Amino acid sequence: MKLNCGFQNFLNFFCSFVYARFGLVGFFIGAFYMLPKWFLGICFFYNYYNFHAENLSTFFILLNRLTSVLMPFKHKKVWKLLLPISFLAILTIPLLFTLPMNLNSTPTLLSAISSIVFCGICGFLNIATIIAYNATSESRMALSDARRAEQRIELRLTVYAIITFIAQLFFAICMTLIHVACCVLGEGWDRLFFSAFYQLPWVNDFSHIVVPSWVLLWASEPIRRLTKKELGIDKLPFGKSSTSSVAPPATLSCKFYLK
Repeated sequence: MKLNCGFQNFLNFFCSFVYARFGLVGFFIGAFYMLPKWFLGICFFYNYYNFHAENLSTFFILLNRLTSVLMPFKHKKVWKLLLPISFLAILTIPLLFTLPMNLNSTPTLLSAISSIVFCGICGFLNIATIIAYNATSESRMALSDARRAEQRIELRLTVYAIITFIAQLFFAICMTLIHVACCVLGEGWDRLFFSAFYQLPWVNDFSHIVVPSWVLLWASEPIRRLTKKELGIDKLPFGKSSTSSVAPPATLSCKFYLK
């Protein structure tokens, strides 16, 4: 699931680079107009296709984390069934909103609606995960060290949920402004359109790349350990942790959430 989401992030970054970044820099405008129309059309299509696919990927990842808290022992069995369904949904559902892509289509309207809907859904899933985690952790008796570890993880989950919701909300506002200025208000609102459109590249990176990756790296200890191992940082003197983390059986369910 995370691999598919990362692939969608890469495609979205590449297509948005050609579609919404390359032509914004004055030095490259001449080269931009020299690109073949079929290539620009493909980038235009994949820019919106990957946008909807990323929303679905984020939804399934959050659903995966929620089910890991609600049913930690049945989680793997359930997702053996849901994983191929989620892959099929991510690949096919965006086609309903992007085909055909012609002058009569309304990609900005669909993107604005999709960003608002998924912002609300993902916010609900984040809140539901935190509530479910609190309910399962409070129903168990834990040692003091284990309880402090749980509280630390709970705090990081809360911060992660708030930041991801704000990032998705920010992106939803940007997409809504682009659609309203382009298709609703029409002529005379070019400044609003270009102001929102010029901010779209970094808002997209912040909402779909920076926040999901770097904030999760801060919130998840397993991901930090894996990153250190892959980069070889754990072999360096300053990369070794001087303290050992406490992970009694009472905190196993929250580990599923952060993996």
